[in-house]
Amino acid sequence: FTFSRGQMGMGSASAILMLGAILAIIVPYLYSELRAKRND
Repeated sequence: FTFSRGQMGMGSASAILMLGAILAIIVPYLYSELRAKRND
């Protein structure tokens, strides 16, 4: 992957979007897992 000055913004934006999507999936899962373990 080689980024020119113009593509750097697009690359970082897509990286942040992917990170956000992953967090949106993982965080609720971890939250429910921790709550379930705490209730035991």
